[in-house]
Amino acid sequence: MSHKLLVIISSGQENKEKAITGLIFAREMKKNNRSEKVGLIFFGPSERLIASGDKDIDETFKTVREAGIEPFACSAIAKRDNIEPMLAQRNIAMEPISKVIARYLDEGFVPITF
Repeated sequence: MSHKLLVIISSGQENKEKAITGLIFAREMKKNNRSEKVGLIFFGPSERLIASGDKDIDETFKTVREAGIEPFACSAIAKRDNIEPMLAQRNIAMEPISKVIARYLDEGFVPITF
């Protein structure tokens, strides 16, 4: 196995099932060793969704963390939407997302979006 996968979730409350699908996909790729490495980014509306305390999202996100995936979120959107404390509480690292994505691409990750 030589590929690395970057899962970018941008879907929010309006398309919660798509966000959950992205979380499950990331978890299964990591858990079943189907990818050498799996990165996860929350961007835009998905940041508000993950910060919202939605039961379905929280339960699925817990399994993603248990699989060993360390997610990132966009620091600018988190600050703009005043959700930094909620994301930090979930142990989601926040950085300028363009830098994070560039870093993953430089390391050979293939992006997939949900």
